[in-house]
Amino acid sequence: MRFGEHLVLKNMVTAEAIAEAIAVQRYKKAPLGRLLRELGHIDQNTLNLELSSFLKLKLKEPLPEILARLSTAAIIPEVSSWLYAQGLIAIGSEGRILHAVSDRFQDEIIENFEKKWRWRLDVKIVEAHIYEYLRNQTGSASGKESQSHLVLAEKVTDDLKLKSDNPYARLFRECIETAKQRSISDVHIEPKADSLEIRFRIHGDLVTWKALEKEHRDAFITKVKWLTNLDLSISGKPQDARATYYELKLNLRVNALPSRHGDKIVLRLLDQEREFRIDESGLQPKPLEDLRAAAELKNGLIIISGPTGSGKTTTLYGLINSLDHKTKNITTLEDPSEYELFGVTQTEISRHLSFAAALRALMRQDPDVILLGEIRDEETAKLSFKIANTGHLVISTLHANGAIESIERLKTLGVDDFSVSSSLRFTGAQRLVKKLCEHCSVPVITGATRPSYLEKLKPMEETLQEKPKFRTRNIEGCEKCIGGISGRIPILEYASGEGVAAYLNGKSRKECLQTSLQEAAFSLAAQGLIDLEEAFHVA
Repeated sequence: MRFGEHLVLKNMVTAEAIAEAIAVQRYKKAPLGRLLRELGHIDQNTLNLELSSFLKLKLKEPLPEILARLSTAAIIPEVSSWLYAQGLIAIGSEGRILHAVSDRFQDEIIENFEKKWRWRLDVKIVEAHIYEYLRNQTGSASGKESQSHLVLAEKVTDDLKLKSDNPYARLFRECIETAKQRSISDVHIEPKADSLEIRFRIHGDLVTWKALEKEHRDAFITKVKWLTNLDLSISGKPQDARATYYELKLNLRVNALPSRHGDKIVLRLLDQEREFRIDESGLQPKPLEDLRAAAELKNGLIIISGPTGSGKTTTLYGLINSLDHKTKNITTLEDPSEYELFGVTQTEISRHLSFAAALRALMRQDPDVILLGEIRDEETAKLSFKIANTGHLVISTLHANGAIESIERLKTLGVDDFSVSSSLRFTGAQRLVKKLCEHCSVPVITGATRPSYLEKLKPMEETLQEKPKFRTRNIEGCEKCIGGISGRIPILEYASGEGVAAYLNGKSRKECLQTSLQEAAFSLAAQGLIDLEEAFHVA
């Protein structure tokens, strides 16, 4: 199939437009696509994308042979430098024909080259992973008069990568800039059978931002892997990476997971301009007061549990920031360290340094407060309580569904009842609930509530000092919100040290908790801050 037929089949141009361009070719020697552009039948970007797709093929030579050709290519340094800056890699020449490779077709660059150097430029479009490998292995011309004009490239920073004029790099930059502006926590890049979907997690829900056609799927994924420091040579295996964009003040935690149609990539966005203040966390006054009181103690253990994305890190960082850094030695042990905290020593856990090993080493550093990323195993659990018993304050997280469940989890990790009772100062379970838009939410008539909820509603209403102001979400939303939601707010189920001791002495869950998750959610619903319906679905 010829390129003109390809364009007609895809409804990019008409058969009449092709005939017109062919007629012009009789007296003007130029590629068909360029003539179509000059005649106004197709724009430059569309032409480049279609040519990239149409001409894409794999080089027949193995990579070692291609690299050998690069090292012996006798090309004028100024020429190879110019090409490299435009995203092309020169691999050889024949007479007045220069051969180069790229991962995309850019007809305007070829046109400018031929006008500037009076040579014909033959560009082969290669698979994106081959191009990136060659690009990473070689650099621009050295300028020395020698046979080898191509040298190993200097290390390219993440910021420099992001400035690439590659259309996929520009799309990725737009993606993460938009995500940061909207305070998005995660970006999902998902290859499908016939497309590629980019989704944002907004207020806990995934929402499609953009979808690309199938022909751009593999190239975009490869470009994202390069931009985020994932290993291009690895396929069929999960991998993790990080990227730091200082100009955007943004860090990314990146994970790639093989799927049927290519690697699915998930980006966790860590906004380095974010401030952590416990007073602005959204916690209600009473639980906030009790949490801060526990953090002012000189020893003991504070535990916050909750699933991924429940705001535990925000709460604990805010709590650490509220402490007196000038008079206390505060250290964090994290896996990984996500944000930089001023005045705090942060140590990152790795395969060479476990939580337990780091804790043992830390005890020789004379700490006052230790933020432990997570209690995962028996050794770490027992060490944490031992440290808490010897005059240190330990703040940590735990995988458990509730505040009381954290106590049971500690017992299964081998911590005895006496240690839990004497050292656990605060155990909480946190969730994030969607906050109603104050501009467009609408009142709820209690009598219209589902019958199954009415029985639960009556005893809760009796505990309120004021008449509840139940409201519900306006799905259509307004200019101030997204679908009636304007963010999320934390709720905290918790028990103080006295409640922990009471539970271990046989008291019921209800007697030991200061407040449950559902009671905390109902309190917010009564204030009109969250949807009454959501208050009954908190778990």
